[in-house]
Amino acid sequence: LMRCVTRLVGHSDAVLCVAVTRDGSALCSSSEDGSVRLWDSGAAATAAQVRGPFSDAAPATALCFAAPYGSATLLCAGSLGVVHCYDLRKVDGPPLLRVELGSGAGAACDTNELSASAPDRSASTRVAACDDGGRVCVFGVPGAERVRTFSGHHTNICSAVKFHPTNKNQLVSGGLDCRIFQWHLGKVAPTSSLSFQEVFKGQIANPPLVHGLAFSDDGKTLAAALGSGHVALLRLSPLTVKTSLEAHMAPCSQVVFPRFATQSTSVISGGNDGMLAFSSVDTATVHKTRHDNKINWLDTDCTGRLFVADVSPEIAVYTLGN
Repeated sequence: LMRCVTRLVGHSDAVLCVAVTRDGSALCSSSEDGSVRLWDSGAAATAAQVRGPFSDAAPATALCFAAPYGSATLLCAGSLGVVHCYDLRKVDGPPLLRVELGSGAGAACDTNELSASAPDRSASTRVAACDDGGRVCVFGVPGAERVRTFSGHHTNICSAVKFHPTNKNQLVSGGLDCRIFQWHLGKVAPTSSLSFQEVFKGQIANPPLVHGLAFSDDGKTLAAALGSGHVALLRLSPLTVKTSLEAHMAPCSQVVFPRFATQSTSVISGGNDGMLAFSSVDTATVHKTRHDNKINWLDTDCTGRLFVADVSPEIAVYTLGN
């Protein structure tokens, strides 16, 4: 089902994360070498290197694209509690925005994921950032206005955050406290929560830490990549587990709903076991492809490509299908 067709070469150290636009026209990556690169994925070559304060001591640890209506698409890169937002057409210039997510000790927390709300006809897009301090911070672009900060709920690192694909006021977060919270931007407290320690009672080895989250395009199913190796599929409002897939023999680090016609019926996950798993939501069958390296990040575009970042300096590009 998955075949590696090319590798993007340019980084000199492990690739931490990747982000690709839905149509596949823009791909960005960040590495432990301190560089953030924009790629011509069709030509398998670097198109530009993003200008910023990033270094091997303080690399960008999270990336996303944001598309405010009537404005240029923005590339957002987070590092040590600061998000830098660039005009996608001018990434070799200074950032348009610099958003500090906190103050004091909180500002130095690593940013673990960025998520932008789905494009609509409003002039502002919202971007959510989660960090090592257990916080979720939401701000607007291009105005950089602070919308909401959720704190004091995750008791450990907040490792994942995702906006609901059809409602820019709703989002979810997951953390190394084995918990998921559902949020509404109009409320201070979470609207729903779930502890995977209650779901997987008695599991001592590989506890169900939440490493990644993904929504189906219709927003009806939430997938969670867990430290137990499972991919959990959940309903919202309230958060409840529909089923859990035994996808990996080691912690599952990432999960995505692939962006093609049957995306709501399958998920792709990657794990510390060096495996890619293509799992059916309907039948719970799991098909595995050996990738070999521990997987750091996954993303897909609507053309059927899967981009895999791992502990090597290269980005592997897979095609999906028979």
